[in-house]
Amino acid sequence: MRIHSGDNPFKCSQCDKSFSLKGNLKRHIISHTKGKHFKCSQCDKGFCYKRIYNYRGGKFYQCNLCDSTFTNKEECKIHMRIHTAERPYECDKCDKTFTHNSNLISHIKIHTGEIPYECNQCDKSFSLKAHLISHVRIHSK
Repeated sequence: MRIHSGDNPFKCSQCDKSFSLKGNLKRHIISHTKGKHFKCSQCDKGFCYKRIYNYRGGKFYQCNLCDSTFTNKEECKIHMRIHTAERPYECDKCDKTFTHNSNLISHIKIHTGEIPYECNQCDKSFSLKAHLISHVRIHSK
């Protein structure tokens, strides 16, 4: 939820940047200690990790609102929906909206009554795979 609320409680002690996730802060701190030795020839942006720079021949897409980087433009565009709250996929049955088409497709099963996910340990079935995964945990307790 912090990503959506804009809350960034993890603050860098060496600069004014802050992050919503502790892992992002840890990755950022390395830029102070390791240095950014890999420079992009197009924009002069520096990278700590060669793998980020080298992926796809040095091409990258970075979110201009946070520290996230992506290897293709479409992933970056989808990520931006976190910041803009854009939910372009709408259910025509109940007007619920989604950031990803795959989430809408899963949701529609609720309306159609389709229950494709069956527990192999009992007779219960579920319309969403996530619900089956949650359910299966009760059998392992």
